[in-house]
Amino acid sequence: MKKAINKITVCLLAFVLVFNLSGIGSYAAKADETPVTTVIDVNDPVNVAKPKISLKVNGDSVTLTIKKTANAEGYLIYAKMKGAQEYSFIGKVEEDGTKKRKFTVNNLANGTYYVKVKAYSGTVASKFSKAKKAVINVDPSVTVGDDGVKLSNDSSDFVLVTDVVPDAILEIRYYSTYNFVGDRIDGYEEPLAFLTKEAAAALKEVSDELKEKGYRIKIFDAYRPQKAVTNFMNWALDTEDTRMKEYFYPELEKDVLFPQGYIAEHSGHSRGSTIDLTLFDMTTEKEVDMGGTFDYFGELSHPDYTDITEEQYANRMLLREVMVKHGFKPLVEEWWHFTLEDEPYPDTYFTFSVNSVNVVNSADNNAAEKNSDSVHAEILSLWEDTAPAKQAIVAYMQAITKEGSKEYIPVERRIAVFDLDGTLYCETDPNYFDHLLLAHRILEDEDYKDKASDFEKKVANDVLIMNETGKEPENMSVNHGTAVASSFKGFTPDEFYDYIAEYKKTPMNSYDGMTLGEAFYEPMLQIVEFLYANDFTVYIVSGTDRFIVRGLVKDSKLKVPNNCIIGSDETLVAPDQGDTDGLNYVYDDNDKVVFGGEFIVKNLKMNKVTVIVQEIGMQPVLSFGNSTGDSSMDEYVTTDNKYPSLAFMLCCDDTERENGNVSKAEKMYGLCEQFGWIPVSMKNDWKTIYGEGVSKKSE
Repeated sequence: MKKAINKITVCLLAFVLVFNLSGIGSYAAKADETPVTTVIDVNDPVNVAKPKISLKVNGDSVTLTIKKTANAEGYLIYAKMKGAQEYSFIGKVEEDGTKKRKFTVNNLANGTYYVKVKAYSGTVASKFSKAKKAVINVDPSVTVGDDGVKLSNDSSDFVLVTDVVPDAILEIRYYSTYNFVGDRIDGYEEPLAFLTKEAAAALKEVSDELKEKGYRIKIFDAYRPQKAVTNFMNWALDTEDTRMKEYFYPELEKDVLFPQGYIAEHSGHSRGSTIDLTLFDMTTEKEVDMGGTFDYFGELSHPDYTDITEEQYANRMLLREVMVKHGFKPLVEEWWHFTLEDEPYPDTYFTFSVNSVNVVNSADNNAAEKNSDSVHAEILSLWEDTAPAKQAIVAYMQAITKEGSKEYIPVERRIAVFDLDGTLYCETDPNYFDHLLLAHRILEDEDYKDKASDFEKKVANDVLIMNETGKEPENMSVNHGTAVASSFKGFTPDEFYDYIAEYKKTPMNSYDGMTLGEAFYEPMLQIVEFLYANDFTVYIVSGTDRFIVRGLVKDSKLKVPNNCIIGSDETLVAPDQGDTDGLNYVYDDNDKVVFGGEFIVKNLKMNKVTVIVQEIGMQPVLSFGNSTGDSSMDEYVTTDNKYPSLAFMLCCDDTERENGNVSKAEKMYGLCEQFGWIPVSMKNDWKTIYGEGVSKKSE
């Protein structure tokens, strides 16, 4: 801890709960051991000005500075980690007359932290200060595996080999099926070769010398993702799969490949500075005869194997001589295998896939590195790296946030629109949230069910029919909106939100470990967070009543403010307004706003376009939907747009973790292909749907 704190009292339990496993213990040991047992009554009338604060990050430490507030006896400090629902009390700083007070926390883990402060005098506390954010990002790309090995997904120090060595010939065997496994290997998504910048520069020197001797280099493999090595390990354990034995290990039984070191848990290739290559004769235009083939398991592959012709041996020695001369060391078991002697990452194994998204053209590498810092692709951790939608949104963000480029989008025009049901939130379990809410209001609410009209009861029973059959009765959209408006007539918005909050506690029908208020798609929450990190404004444009959406989103993991939530509408009036038109009624200080009981519009299909024009006033550049009800919105966003634009459509093809509908998903895939939208596969693109602790009930 740094200077200028006379007395700090810390509620250790709350601190540990908020900053779980964040190294807080080292701070707590320095604080006074007297716990805080009485929290100031923050509901007392406020007569102390709220303080102004600032945060400064230094490595893994955060220092809070509090500017002196008039009449304050001290300051109460609250904090939370990103994702936590509520702030917790973490400490108290007493006023000592100095202009500024400081409060430092050390040894924090990587993550985003929010801090806010109240000033107090006696039992009276001020309003909260404005929350300040601190991002600890010591080394965000590196993690440690279960075996203690350092793993990284950071591709910023890698280059495409053919950008540095344009004459190199590529035959990336693990992208093809002609390899010792017999299948394309995990992580090889394009037939490309990557190396660290240092290894690529050394290989350029090798290539230049060999060209003077009449040769080009031919590359079989370079950087190898750790997931590919895991693929090899899993294959080695399956002793029944010997499809490629006659080509790659005819003299060995498969069960000895791992014990004898031909297959290992970690490969030097994954450190990014190892390459497998051979020579290509520019005169004969043929691969040079090395007396053995690439990836042959056996003594024949040893560089110093002598039971080959003199010419074959000389070819091996030529390759070895030039590689060693320019800083590479050979492997004694494989004539084609070389590793840069001074490799930049001797103890780090990389995990990113081999595709053009992960490593950009080396001519733009410095600009790309700078740009990648602002893109924050690491947020999308619940998406598979191979997901085309993830690759598309990351590449899009790299392009449109690069100042000076033709594709750059000004911050004020970075607007994204999302549908709700089936896009951000569970669509039907067994019905839409707003349909279930209406049925509860009319058929189960003791305060209302006896007052419900015959029309309302019919609509509620139609909801039950939908629950059973999955088929929507005729005119259901308008009838449902009309019944919602009439059955909640007279509620203020806040009363409505409270009503929804209670109903959100209802357990999900098809899931254990989740309530209706928690059924948001975790990977899509990350998309929203990813967009916010890149200065987007996010709107929800839903067919559900906008106040129901606001109530559902309130206090949830989906952090979209009320002013950015658009939905179907009903009338709003003052309680005493009666039939008086709004142009003739004057709101007075005894009034409040309540629902008028009349349905106005269902916000679906073309209506989504008109409401975007009316309420946003600018054409969005990103659209996310899941059904034909969203197709008009998608087309509006991507048609004649001044800026680069994309539309994404979720396809509900997961029947194991979600209430998937394969036929609907297939229809959506077809529409995506027809209109150029980007499909999102719940089944294949997401590592989870609802997060840990949630499981679908067995049927």
